[in-house]
Order: sequence, then C-alpha cells, then structure tokens
Amino acid sequence: MAQWLHMFTGNTHGSLVRDRADLVVRAIETWNATDVNNRTSAMRKKLLRLADNLLAAMLKEKKAFLDRTFLDQQSDNYKKKKQEIEQLRFAGVDSLLMKMGASNWKHDIIDEQ
Repeated sequence: MAQWLHMFTGNTHGSLVRDRADLVVRAIETWNATDVNNRTSAMRKKLLRLADNLLAAMLKEKKAFLDRTFLDQQSDNYKKKKQEIEQLRFAGVDSLLMKMGASNWKHDIIDEQ
C-alpha cells in the first residue's frame, strides 16, 4: 500500500513547484542582500541546487500535465506543449535564476582558497 501513502494530502506537482519556488525566492533575496565581498561558493552552490530542484519540479509538472490531458501526439497542441518543455529544459537554471531576480550570481564569488 506504499503507493497510497501520500494520497489525498494535497501535495501535487503544482504544490511542489510553489514550495520550491518560495525557497528559491528566499535564497535569491538572501543572495541579493548579502554584500558581494561576503558571498561564498557554498551560498552559490546552495542557490544552484535549489534552482535545479525547482527546474526539475517544473519539468515534472509540465510532463504530468501533458500525460494527463491525453492529447493526440500528432496534434499541434501536443507538439506546442512538448516544445515548451524542451525550451524550459534548454534554458536551464541560468535563465531561471535571472528571471527570478538573482543579481550577478555567476560572477560575484570570492574564492575560498
């Protein structure tokens, strides 16, 4: 009965995306509020990991929607949705962080050597 463990808890792909997006927003706020000289590679790694988790949840949500709608695989609507998934995957974490407002997250790292 393990497959029923989380049934009817309200946890869906959409709620997972919202929860992870909230975490990324808080991490970006912390990143932007931190002085450039105090930013560390550990902070950057954590931000990237959270953004990667968000991207994975977003892709999973879109794929689940596509599977749930039972669209004909030859239809234009199916191809459009499939193309949206590929564009999201191609844009990656960099684009996601920039859209969410992370300022200079690639360049503002002080080496910890």
